[in-house]
Amino acid sequence: MTPRRKAATLIACVASIALVLPLGPAIAQTHRPLGNPRAFAVYTMDEAPEALGRWDPCTPIGYRVNRKLGTRGAIADVKKAIHRVSKATGLTFIYRGRTSIVPQLAWADDAYPADTQLIVAWVRPTQTTLWPATISINGKDMVAGRGGSWHVHARDTNGRLWGRYNRGFVLLNARQKLPAGFRAIGPSGPRGRELMHELGHVVGLDHPGQGGRKQIMYPELSRRPGRWGRGDLAALKIVGAGGGCLTDV
Repeated sequence: MTPRRKAATLIACVASIALVLPLGPAIAQTHRPLGNPRAFAVYTMDEAPEALGRWDPCTPIGYRVNRKLGTRGAIADVKKAIHRVSKATGLTFIYRGRTSIVPQLAWADDAYPADTQLIVAWVRPTQTTLWPATISINGKDMVAGRGGSWHVHARDTNGRLWGRYNRGFVLLNARQKLPAGFRAIGPSGPRGRELMHELGHVVGLDHPGQGGRKQIMYPELSRRPGRWGRGDLAALKIVGAGGGCLTDV
């Protein structure tokens, strides 16, 4: 049984936006990570800028999926994307089943089921207060998804301060019908890549700068396949299990 969580005091990251933009021709898949290994950014806590955010690797992360507005293969893509996050970070995720919950901005800590720390949901933007201000082109909402986590304060075995994430969310725009899977496809890339991007925010990754266009965490959808770039992997290691267990302050 998962221990009951402390109430989160602040939102760590709710500024994840992946835009649907027309890009160049499709790029062939490759297994070799691409890009600059320094092309990454990780979240710090606004109230403690020296502290990074991450999940406690010694506590499994239970997750549920609201796929009511998702298309065929939605849950399978979520599971595969989470597996890729788990493999890169060493964090343990456990699928708890489906849910009808749509995460909201100002929820109390007990709004999630007791065994659930992460909810992935397909939504209409008007369904949640976590959706950003609309970015549209010719009347079409161009925001494909959003991801983030809430945190409390914690320390590792060396006394270093961290923001320990205790709840997270991934919201996918149900109006954006991205192709299922992780293969390179156009015009805006596969759904699996978008899920990996938003889950990157959930575990503590921010958007890289202009030099990070080959990274999944770059804030534009891409026709590239759903594979981490070199910068992505470097950042995922920083927020991963190698940092050791966390104890709440």
